[in-house]
Amino acid sequence: LGDGVAENVSIAVRWFKSAAEAGQSGSMFLLADCLASGQGVDRDEEAAFAWLVRAGELGHRGARSRVIATLESIDRYHAAAGRKASEWTLDVGKQESA
Repeated sequence: LGDGVAENVSIAVRWFKSAAEAGQSGSMFLLADCLASGQGVDRDEEAAFAWLVRAGELGHRGARSRVIATLESIDRYHAAAGRKASEWTLDVGKQESA
């Protein structure tokens, strides 16, 4: 951002978006980063993930890696939530039989 000119993240995001909409996977990846962090634009994790998926579909390796990591994190969260729900169900059952 800002190589040779004054840094302006908001303008960079506009260029990233324009190039992303034209099909440039690298710009999709950079736009996703800005959207995920709220850098130069309102934070929007859903839009960030959608751009990562689109970039990944075009073969962008970094985007593919990030999508995989995100999905693995979600899987771990759901597994942990499922274990907690099972524990609570058992605990409720014990309380009702007491």
